[in-house]
Amino acid sequence: MRISVSEAYSHYSTGIYLDSICEYCKSIEVAAIYHMVEPQFLGMLRRILRYMLKYWHLTTLAVVITLVQAFLGATLPLILIRDVVDNVLAGGQSNLLAYYLATGLIIYAVMSVLSFSGRYVQAIVTQRAIADIRESLVQSLQKKFFSFYDNKGMIEETGSHQELMAKDGLYSHLYKTQFRAQ
Repeated sequence: MRISVSEAYSHYSTGIYLDSICEYCKSIEVAAIYHMVEPQFLGMLRRILRYMLKYWHLTTLAVVITLVQAFLGATLPLILIRDVVDNVLAGGQSNLLAYYLATGLIIYAVMSVLSFSGRYVQAIVTQRAIADIRESLVQSLQKKFFSFYDNKGMIEETGSHQELMAKDGLYSHLYKTQFRAQ
C-alpha cells in the first residue's frame, strides 16, 4: 500500500508508523520526507527569517509586549480574585472593593493597550518584510531574460528588463504607461 508524501510526513512527524505499510514504502516515504520536504521547509523558513532579521528590534518588542500581556492576563484573576475573596468577602473589608475594582480596570486597560500595540508592531514588521520580499522578487524577475509577445502571438522583443527598456519599443512604452498611472 502506497501513501502520499503528506501522509508519510504526518506519520513521520508524529512518530507513528502504520503496520500496513510495507518496509520498502516506508523507506521511500521517509527518504522523500527527509531529503525533500524538510530541507525545503527549513530553507523557506531561513529565507523568511532573513527578511525578518532586518526588523529584529521590532520583533523583539512585539514578543516582549506579548509576554507582558500574557503575564498580566494570568496574574489579574489570580491576585484580584484571591484578594477580593479573602479581604472583602471573607474579611468583611468592603471599603477595599473600590480599590480592587479600580486596580482591575487599570490592569485591563493596560492589557488592551498592550494588545493593540503588539498587533500594531507585528503588522508593521509583517508589512515591511512583505515589501522587502516583493522588492527582491521584482529585482530578480527584472534580471531574467524573457520574450515579449504582441497580440498576434509573435515575438515582439526579447531580453532582460533593462535591455527591453533601453530598446524603447513596445515593452518600454507599455511599462512606462502602466507605472505612470500609478
